[in-house]
Amino acid sequence: MLSVGAAAAEDPHQEHQGERGRPALTLDDGRKWSTDAPLRHGMEEIRALIAARHATARTGKPLPGGDAEVGARIDAQIGSIVQHCKLPPRADAALHVVLGEIMAGSRALQGKEPATSPDAGAAKVESALVAYATHFDHPGWKPVE
Repeated sequence: MLSVGAAAAEDPHQEHQGERGRPALTLDDGRKWSTDAPLRHGMEEIRALIAARHATARTGKPLPGGDAEVGARIDAQIGSIVQHCKLPPRADAALHVVLGEIMAGSRALQGKEPATSPDAGAAKVESALVAYATHFDHPGWKPVE
C-alpha cells in the first residue's frame, strides 16, 4: 500500500503542497475527480462502518467487536481500494491524500495512536469522507449521519 508521501513522489505533476510537505487535496482543474467501481464500493463500505459506529454510540450499546474491529475493517477496505482501484496518476495522488487521513483515523480506532482517542479517530475518518465527497465524483454518495 502506498503512503501519502509515496503517492506524491510517484506523481511528478502534483504541484500543490499541504502541511508538512504533504500533497494538498485539489480538484481536477475545478472539477471533481472521476471514480471507478472498486473505489466507490470501498468508500461506501468505510462510510457504512463509521455510520454504524455513530448509530451504536447513540444507543449506548457496545459496538460488536469494538473500535479495533471497525479500524481493522476500514484497513481491509483501504487495502482493497489500493489493490483494485485504477485511477489516472493525478486522481490517484489526490485519493491517497484522503486514504492517508482515513488510515490515520483507523490507527486511532485500533489504539495504535495513543495520543489520539478512538472518537477522534472516527472523526478523522468522517472528515476524510467529507473531503472525498467534495473532491471525487461519487454518484449517490450520502454523508455520514
